[in-house]
Amino acid sequence: MAYHYTLSGLDNIWLENGYTEHDTDYGPSISITDVDGLHLAISWDLIRKKGALLPKELRFLRKQADCSQKQLANLLCVSEQKIARAERGDQMHDVPTEAALRLLALELILNDKSEIKSILERVNSQIDEDYQQRRLIVADDKRWKLAA
Repeated sequence: MAYHYTLSGLDNIWLENGYTEHDTDYGPSISITDVDGLHLAISWDLIRKKGALLPKELRFLRKQADCSQKQLANLLCVSEQKIARAERGDQMHDVPTEAALRLLALELILNDKSEIKSILERVNSQIDEDYQQRRLIVADDKRWKLAA
């Protein structure tokens, strides 16, 4: 009989083996062999999943990447509220944000050395710097435009 592994926060994870059932003074208990390896396998499956990630899957990957909602929001150049709403299922998440999360998870969870996190941090910091620079907008006969 398979064990329904709900401690992952996901509803659809069942273990065929790799666990041991125990009777304790407090009732039945389960020991799982190599929880880190199990979470790695789940993460790898989610990263490669076709179609959009479900809200619980987004949360699982974020937690496995050891990022708070705020940290992930900063890396992906979105608001913390957007991450929270996406994880609750209150808002559809967008494809670029999800793609970046999958790539970030690939690097952080699987110890990939592709430097995705540092690239996201550099892009985010450049966006902040560019946004804070003074912008001079001028009008000509036909329209407004950014001054040269």
